[in-house]
Amino acid sequence: MDATPEYKIIMQAFWTLDKWSANLRGTLYGPESELTVAPGPGTPFAESIPTTFIVDLDLGYRVNSNIKLDVGANNLFNTFPPSAPVLDGQPADGNLVFHVPYTFAPWGINGGYYYGRVTVNF
Repeated sequence: MDATPEYKIIMQAFWTLDKWSANLRGTLYGPESELTVAPGPGTPFAESIPTTFIVDLDLGYRVNSNIKLDVGANNLFNTFPPSAPVLDGQPADGNLVFHVPYTFAPWGINGGYYYGRVTVNF
């Protein structure tokens, strides 16, 4: 049992064309698991996260030599880690909240993050 991925592979491509730019990144996280004690009789069980691929994307446009606009996403496809199962009416990991994603996921538990950015150079 190890709460860190067995492997992590990052692939990235950056393109530019005139005033446009695109940065595409994919990260492959290997499987991971963590041993947890269930509430009640205290039976240990493994919480597991399968191999997962996360995509980030940033698109940019240079307005002029001083201003650049970007829109992008970290975790573009809004991937969440699995949630703890429910055993005997309670979350199996002993928490008091149902359907909470496993917190040891290396890409976070909040899903996608989307943004806009203005860069000004003087």
